[in-house]
Amino acid sequence: MRKKCNSPHLVVGFNHAIYRRCNFSRRAGITSKPPVPRGLYEDCKLTFLADINNCVKQYNVPLELILNVDQTPSSYVAVGQITMARTNSQSVTIKGLADKRSITLTFLISMSGEFFPLQIIYQGKTKASLPRNFSFPKGFCLSQNPKHYSYEIETIALVDSVINLYVVKKRKELGLPPPQKAVLIWDVFRGQKT
Repeated sequence: MRKKCNSPHLVVGFNHAIYRRCNFSRRAGITSKPPVPRGLYEDCKLTFLADINNCVKQYNVPLELILNVDQTPSSYVAVGQITMARTNSQSVTIKGLADKRSITLTFLISMSGEFFPLQIIYQGKTKASLPRNFSFPKGFCLSQNPKHYSYEIETIALVDSVINLYVVKKRKELGLPPPQKAVLIWDVFRGQKT
């Protein structure tokens, strides 16, 4: 009768021995985007911050009315980013690394540190693609579209149902006049340039 070996060291050692014989090593997958040169990044960053600072000073915008918004895809299918490949190979692509099965989350925060309700965009053609029997926190903005991207309709919904309500409320709380400007910092994406 054969005894079962439960030693993790034996299995790891065995795997490493096989990979060594095949001239393979553990490698991390890469993305297709090249890194931005450091100097260009620093120049853009300084220009960006100077533009915001000038706007804030010109219109005397309080911290509560300086808002930063950004979207991020949130994958609900886990994809590993490590694989085995030939030792010294230049680039290692992993099939499925760019899996698009995800939802889009829009985060919004004020310069004073207030975090807003999320906008969540699901993939689907109708409201039936939204979660059922689940209670989201008050103020969350849910929508859906075939690609779960933030298009013009989603941008307008976010502005109307979250951003505008907050700005109007904050103006009243701070005793500011209705035409008081607010600064909305958003990346240059076609869906937000409506």
